[in-house]
Amino acid sequence: MLPFFNIHKSITLISIILILPFTGCIDTGNGINIFDNSLERPKWGLGNQWSYAIITPEVDVVTTMVVANINEIDYEIGASNLRDAQLHATLNYNPALGRISRSNLEIYENGEPQNLFSFPLEEGKSWTFTLLGVSDFIARVDRITDGEARIVAGSPTGEQIVYTYSSDASWFTSLTYTNVDGLELLSMNLVDYADDFNGEVHFLRAGDLYSEVWEDTSVEIYDTFISGHHSSGEEWDKIVFYLETRTSDDASGDFILKDPVGNEAIIRPLTPNTDAVEWGSLDARTGEWQIQLAIEGDSRVRLVVAGALSYSWNV
Repeated sequence: MLPFFNIHKSITLISIILILPFTGCIDTGNGINIFDNSLERPKWGLGNQWSYAIITPEVDVVTTMVVANINEIDYEIGASNLRDAQLHATLNYNPALGRISRSNLEIYENGEPQNLFSFPLEEGKSWTFTLLGVSDFIARVDRITDGEARIVAGSPTGEQIVYTYSSDASWFTSLTYTNVDGLELLSMNLVDYADDFNGEVHFLRAGDLYSEVWEDTSVEIYDTFISGHHSSGEEWDKIVFYLETRTSDDASGDFILKDPVGNEAIIRPLTPNTDAVEWGSLDARTGEWQIQLAIEGDSRVRLVVAGALSYSWNV
């Protein structure tokens, strides 16, 4: 019979041997690997939702984004409010709306999936992606603490994105984009998340049709744009517009948008001391749309128009 201390040593050795093969492979259930401190890719379900406070030079909103549909390749993410979907369709400020790949939570930029993340996330890991019209961001996991990974991405031209992924939220909790001059052009901060959304969700898959700013003491404009179809070949079913008007105390005039058959789709009298922003959608008609603007007095008018394919889901 082995002495007691030898039995104890043998049991200890066996325990170590049994444990060693599993190191680096134990997941706590929320994507945290307890041995190597890496964060695994989460799996989303219908009704997962995240609400973000979003600030840009043009926008200051709180948007709730929802997993509205799941197919073999992508999660389809929509807005819980149609107004948010319309605003994004014209100003294109929210990179997380639309399709997100199931394989690596890739965000689509001009139809191409981009690795905002590269799972599993590990300290020091790096990769590249294109986003917000900027190519060749080099991302690096700066640190991982308490189930959160801080990632810093810089481009060769000087733009920077700093963002944090949370295993609890299963998505990013903050994202800040600054340009080459150090100006903050996009800030997104998570204010709430859940997995039980119930209601209607909207997304507008848009393409730019027209964008112009008129700023003068006297303006008389006649212009046009063509409404056709998405790059996929599918005809737009909505025309989405963003109209910003600012006038002085002596300014007055009219803004008119006509559809291809001559119907006045938008008529806006411009009165003194106006400071207004509006946006919405119109039924699309293929062909030439007409813009008419006549104004006297100091003013600033901005118009952005996009064609869109509209999607709605009941979740």
